[in-house]
Amino acid sequence: MRLGRRQQEPQVLASGPPARSPQCMRSECRTPAVTGCSYGDRRGGSCDTSWCQEHVEVVANLVYCNRHAGVSRALIAAGATGHIPAIDNRAPSLVQWIANAVEDRVSNLLQEYQTTEQQFIVDPLAYVRNSTTGYHRWERSWKLVSYQGVDVKIAIEVDEQRDGLMVARVGHILAMRAIPPWIDHRAEGHRVSVEQDAAERLEFYSQLLRRLRATVEAYLQEMGLYVRPATQAAAATTKGHGRRAKQVVDVEAPLAMKSARRTSS
Repeated sequence: MRLGRRQQEPQVLASGPPARSPQCMRSECRTPAVTGCSYGDRRGGSCDTSWCQEHVEVVANLVYCNRHAGVSRALIAAGATGHIPAIDNRAPSLVQWIANAVEDRVSNLLQEYQTTEQQFIVDPLAYVRNSTTGYHRWERSWKLVSYQGVDVKIAIEVDEQRDGLMVARVGHILAMRAIPPWIDHRAEGHRVSVEQDAAERLEFYSQLLRRLRATVEAYLQEMGLYVRPATQAAAATTKGHGRRAKQVVDVEAPLAMKSARRTSS
């Protein structure tokens, strides 16, 4: 059972700045632009995109582009409307970009381990602030939840202070920490071919999913929640006539198994 999907808000044109270009900036849309994006930061920076009525989103009666609508919803949900990321800070958008790219495969991964007592929940973009350290983190997450609480949570995180560094966790265990290759190239001023860019992105996402799968199994075994994936269980039943196969965990990345256990939420 999948919960947590945001209901799409009615596309009613509310208050927004004038369009800065004559045509909607949505790819392949040829409709004239009627509004800009309302997002602006504390330094006076503003989103300079322009959109038709169909391709804007309304949050708190203000018009936003898709990217900044998610940021605004997350800030409202966290009660942190006083904190507005700088217009050039990529933390929220990088989290969304990576999460969208692996969304289906991460969902399928967790659902392989889902039991009949658990619900599968997809959380939207979220803003998290630690009052002690003062960090400002953005994350997307997927969870298996039971009557006991959150059994397992996969999170993709980016901190505003290091807005090019992606961190992936399963519960309290670090699965992967890396700067995506396209961000690294941009920072170094390197230009790569379309083919190289596509190949590097594919490898980055594939590596992320391999690390997540290994870490999910390690986490569930550590927490005493391990359930064999349905596909493996079916294969083992066919080959072994119902005998239980030996559980093997192939952990590709060094996992912080001895780190202080923190509660997943």
